[in-house]
Amino acid sequence: MSEDLDLMDDILDDIDEGGKKKLPDFLNVLTILTFIGTGLGLLLGLLALFAGGYVTQYVGAVGSANIFTLAIIILISNGLCLFGALEMRKLKKNGFYIYVAGHVAAFTSLFFGGQFNILGMVFVVGFIVMYGVNLKELED
Repeated sequence: MSEDLDLMDDILDDIDEGGKKKLPDFLNVLTILTFIGTGLGLLLGLLALFAGGYVTQYVGAVGSANIFTLAIIILISNGLCLFGALEMRKLKKNGFYIYVAGHVAAFTSLFFGGQFNILGMVFVVGFIVMYGVNLKELED
């Protein structure tokens, strides 16, 4: 009898007061970190879009013709990741695939003079794996 009550308590813990499934704590932390990262990425993209010419004038790392393309790629990829994280907060499985598509879109920057960053790659793969662990919590 007590086993039935324990099982019932576990089920009720996963459901909030409104009757909807509750956002798991780990997924909550991941999406908050994603909001911070994509927010900074969107700011960087806007900076590159509007002040890219000044930056390339002093740094000279990327040609000024490519800075506009890179800025657009940064904005699109971070926008996709942000949208994917918002969908995962609603417990939608499609959010995971949108999130991954955002990171795949970021790799297209390598064709336009973007630079490969191994530490960034470790974070990307790490977050994709951690979100993948939570796929069982997401619904179609």
